[in-house]
Amino acid sequence: MFSELHIFFDRLLKLVSEVSGIPVQDILKSNETDAVDARNVVVYVLHNEGAYCRNIAKLLNRTPRAIRYMLSNFDNRCANSKYLRSIYDDVVKRIGNNFEILGKR
Repeated sequence: MFSELHIFFDRLLKLVSEVSGIPVQDILKSNETDAVDARNVVVYVLHNEGAYCRNIAKLLNRTPRAIRYMLSNFDNRCANSKYLRSIYDDVVKRIGNNFEILGKR
């Protein structure tokens, strides 16, 4: 199960990078606002696809508490950041009901 999640994570990370224009390494490591927003999108989508906080935390080298914090503040961040909202909307639109992009059927 974790290996499937890892594949999904890698593909999602590349998609968010493509949509946002932020390199994957920056999404994973940077504390710049745009990179943090992109990382929040990755966390939110993974969680909505059924990933547990502890597994997301392992993938992103964060604590489960940090992941729960990102999830609990996502809606508020979206309300205050058009950039975050546009990344999220574009990623969701590109995934759509066709999960082949992320290796899901």
